[in-house]
Amino acid sequence: TTAPAPMGDVNFDGKIDTIDANLALKAALGTIELSDAAIRAADINGNGKVDLDDANAILKMALNIK
Repeated sequence: TTAPAPMGDVNFDGKIDTIDANLALKAALGTIELSDAAIRAADINGNGKVDLDDANAILKMALNIK
């Protein structure tokens, strides 16, 4: 088995960047559908879905903003 992606790494490329935040935003708005694994990686607040709070949190991680 492979290890799960780190929280925020929505596209599983080994880094958390603005592409991940963009994917989370699109998923939150319903314009794309993520795989179950990507949802787990994007669900930063742990509420079981990808929402705007998750996209914002991933963006802050990508830009190293506290």
